[in-house]
Amino acid sequence: MSYKLVNIGTFNINHNFWELNPQLIYMQPFRKLYERDKTKDKIVSSKEMWCVWLHEDPNYENKIFRQDSDVKLESIRYYYPDFNINDEVIAECIKTIRY
Repeated sequence: MSYKLVNIGTFNINHNFWELNPQLIYMQPFRKLYERDKTKDKIVSSKEMWCVWLHEDPNYENKIFRQDSDVKLESIRYYYPDFNINDEVIAECIKTIRY
């Protein structure tokens, strides 16, 4: 099942993803990502979800999605260097949100 519910607001990846998309907190596997984040305001998982969105969403606003895989991942890691596409929970989020 794919979730096409992501609200990108005014498309500013510096906004908190969870504040724009609070409903995803209640859905797996996004809830796992959210709950494992112990940072104030869930900043780490917010950045991870923006990375998932940048990687998978073909939305017109998302210019990174249209890049070749290696360029796309490099661009995403420029935004958030700790993004690990091979992390089990992140991989599950990518699979779930894949359009």
